[in-house]
Amino acid sequence: MTNIDYLVGMFDAHSLRWEDITSGLLEGKQYLEHIDSKRERIIHDSNYKAYTPEPAIIEELREFFGDSQHDMRILTLGATWCKTCAEVKPSLIRIIEAVNAPNLRVFLLGGVKTTMQSTEDDYSWARQSPPEFNNPKFAVNQIPMVYFFDELGQCVTRIEKYPKNGLSYEHAILDIARNFFT
Repeated sequence: MTNIDYLVGMFDAHSLRWEDITSGLLEGKQYLEHIDSKRERIIHDSNYKAYTPEPAIIEELREFFGDSQHDMRILTLGATWCKTCAEVKPSLIRIIEAVNAPNLRVFLLGGVKTTMQSTEDDYSWARQSPPEFNNPKFAVNQIPMVYFFDELGQCVTRIEKYPKNGLSYEHAILDIARNFFT
C-alpha cells in the first residue's frame, strides 16, 4: 500500500475492472461539448479555461508517461449540475491535455440524477442514473468519483471529490503513477 491512502469506505479497487463500465463514455473535451444546459456549460468552460496545471508536475508526468510502458485510464463519474464536478472534471481534462501522452487518458461519465427527496436510505437517484452509479463495484456514495485503471483494465485506486492532504490533481496522478505503475 502507498503512503497516501486514496481508498475510502468499502470500496475494493481489485473488484472493479474497466469492463464493468457499460455506459458510453466521453473522452476529454468531448465531455464539455456535450453539456446541454447553457449555464452549466459556461461554468464548466470557465473552470476549464481558468485551471492552470502546475508546470513542474506536468513535466514530471510527461517524463513518467513518456518513458513508461504503462497506460493509465482515468474515469470520472459525476453530473454537470454538481459544483465540485464542474471544478474537478475540467481540471482533469486540462492536466491530460498538458501532459499530452497517448498512454494517459481521461474519460468522463455524467448523468447522475437526484431528487430533493433522496436520502442516504433512499437511493432512487442511483436507480435513475447510469448503471455505474448503482453498481456496488463502483461504491458511489458521492460525486465526483475519480477511478484510476491500469493497462490491463484493473482499477488500482480512486479519489472521492478531491485528493487528500491538499494535493493538486496533477500531483495525485503523479503519486498514483509512481506507486501503482512502476
